[in-house]
Amino acid sequence: MRYENTVAYFCTYGDDATHLFEGWYILVEDSEADYQGHAAVLAEKDGLLRYLSWEYGSCSGCDEWEATEADVPREMDRLCMTMTKEEFINHFKYAEKSSWSSYSARDLLEKAGLLPKT
Repeated sequence: MRYENTVAYFCTYGDDATHLFEGWYILVEDSEADYQGHAAVLAEKDGLLRYLSWEYGSCSGCDEWEATEADVPREMDRLCMTMTKEEFINHFKYAEKSSWSSYSARDLLEKAGLLPKT
């Protein structure tokens, strides 16, 4: 699927991530487009995996990027991870499953069928 067809695209700051996913195929996402929420996207292109996640709040009191007037595209560039499939899987296969959220990189790898479910 194209990034523009994901829920993440419609989340707060979602359009700021468009440049990171141009030409990438979205394997799986876990996103919540509401007045506050989160987005997490796992994509594939030419044997590489790309992962990005972010959270957002409804006001500057609960949204760090809004509170600090952050350069959001630059922050997303910094947070975005791109690795070969093998590197990505090896990096996250022993990571703990997220106990407080459902959008960790490991969880998305499982949803994409790249790791066995635990």
